Amino acid sequence: MRNPLLFLIGTLALLLYGCVDTIILDPDSDPNDNVVINGKLTFGEPSTIFVQVNRFRPVDRFSNASPVGVERVDLIEVESGDSYRVPVSTQRRGFFGEITPGEPTISIELGRTYQIEVELNEGGIYRSIPQELYAVPQIEELTYTLSEERGMSPSGIPYQNDIITYQVRTTYERPDGAGNANLLWSRRGIFELDEMPGDDFSNICYLEYPIVNARTPILRGAEFTEGTGQSILVDVYRSNINYRYADGFLFTVFQQSVSREVVDYWDHVNTVINRTGTISEDPAGEVRGNMFAVNDPEEIVYGIFYAVVQDSASIYISPGEVGNPGHLCPIPPSRDPLIPPTPTICDDCEDLWEEGPVYLSPPPGWGG
Repeated sequence: MRNPLLFLIGTLALLLYGCVDTIILDPDSDPNDNVVINGKLTFGEPSTIFVQVNRFRPVDRFSNASPVGVERVDLIEVESGDSYRVPVSTQRRGFFGEITPGEPTISIELGRTYQIEVELNEGGIYRSIPQELYAVPQIEELTYTLSEERGMSPSGIPYQNDIITYQVRTTYERPDGAGNANLLWSRRGIFELDEMPGDDFSNICYLEYPIVNARTPILRGAEFTEGTGQSILVDVYRSNINYRYADGFLFTVFQQSVSREVVDYWDHVNTVINRTGTISEDPAGEVRGNMFAVNDPEEIVYGIFYAVVQDSASIYISPGEVGNPGHLCPIPPSRDPLIPPTPTICDDCEDLWEEGPVYLSPPPGWGG
């Protein structure tokens, strides 16, 4: 070839000429407006039932869900057919009820199975697959360990984080002798917020929140065939040490005995929300629960209902145990004097906290 440069230029010209058509990438799915129903029956004295009903906004499959009109929510005891009409709760933004032992409408007992039935104002009826109440092993000990995490930011700046890891010591043998339990742990935190540290007249709140922005710990105890009575140590939460530990932190873990369908569901959720984006991972897919449409078996319904027996344990962490981390408040004002700063929980911790209950005095367990 006499002139490789001319050949290269000519080839590029042909490629550009052949690529003048506009390429339109259409979404591979229709807008998602499916119903989302989540419910939980917790055995206790009293037992409690909480149900939320939402519908995805018809934009795309990644849009948030919004409330939908509901005619009724019933909790049904499958063996007898007895039911309990779950009342609306404005505080909990859903349907919530307390069922005391001996209440005539329904009996909540170990070994029995329960399901929920939801009827929308528009007429659709949805039901869950029945869930059994399984006995739960007790928590033997709740402890924590401290560690350091070192790494490099994307911009090449080294960093070091102080980490706290909470651990539960337990066995996975069910106390009724009926085999091993599938275990699920949910978590809750309460921290003290001082709106103006150092000021004797500062407002102080104790702010509670559910810990949901982390992997949900699960254990498939029913799959173990040996070592039933042995104690095991399970990491149930790992977090940076931050301002929430500045004036004390109360961590509570709830150990719950659940069905195989429930651990399968949360295992799938963990896979989806903790993806690293590598090509070796399985596709994210849809997370389907155990809800179905009575009138239309082909309708896709999201969410899950489950029944749990639970044990709980709490541990209080004082600021000195974790190196006396800095306070959140006061937050520096806006740099632009013409733009007033957006109010934060440092301005009014009682009214502006939206993640959970607010206490104006130390809650039970505070201070160790």
